[in-house]
Amino acid sequence: MHKYNLKKREDEIIFSEKLRTFALTENGDIIYSKDRTDKFGSKLYKIEEDGRCREIAEYDILVNEIVSKNGNYFVSAKRENSNFDIYEIDGKNFEIKNCIGTEYVEGSLSVAGDRLYFISNNESVYRCYSMDLNTKELFKESE
Repeated sequence: MHKYNLKKREDEIIFSEKLRTFALTENGDIIYSKDRTDKFGSKLYKIEEDGRCREIAEYDILVNEIVSKNGNYFVSAKRENSNFDIYEIDGKNFEIKNCIGTEYVEGSLSVAGDRLYFISNNESVYRCYSMDLNTKELFKESE
């Protein structure tokens, strides 16, 4: 992972590690996911201010994408031999709970305002959907 200064055109390596995905939080922290080596699943890490990486959670699900909103994390993740669903991770205790689970793939996460946007192949057609982060109500955004 690199940090690039656009004004000075300087490139700095933050760390070098095999990771699956990462997210920059609203307060500037970097959270990233690595595949577990002992069994199926993921470990989440946080890069501390001093540059050290600290493990913050370990899951039996494979985290493929992460986005951050209001101190919590939304991930596209899957259990072994299943499709990717959307989970919410509490930013304080790192407990994980399923938000959107179907027999279809959910992914390509993005947050704007109070909505989590994602793509799903529900009804065998890829469409954009959103979830209101306050009410958890789902909306079909495209036909």
